[in-house]
Amino acid sequence: SEPKAHVRFERPARRLGIRGFSRAIRRHGIRPVATTIMLYRGNRFFVNGESVKVREGRLVLARLADRRGLEPGILHAEGVAALLYTWYCSGYLEFGGPDG
Repeated sequence: SEPKAHVRFERPARRLGIRGFSRAIRRHGIRPVATTIMLYRGNRFFVNGESVKVREGRLVLARLADRRGLEPGILHAEGVAALLYTWYCSGYLEFGGPDG
């Protein structure tokens, strides 16, 4: 799942805090930026060359990977929100549902 060497990810210019981030997901949804590569097998997720094993929220993350986004209002466990927030801060995710 490692991106090509020339691919760069832009971190959010005005990064939200975790609470604002969670509110924004509920209002707008979230999706990977066009250059983000997301794969998974079982409860291990691979995002842009990083690997993480999840204990909760596997179905939500699989939906994000399969559909290339989560619709507004999709609820997620606190642990999943923290992981999504990390990916958002790295520039891997942006707000908006799977359809743009």
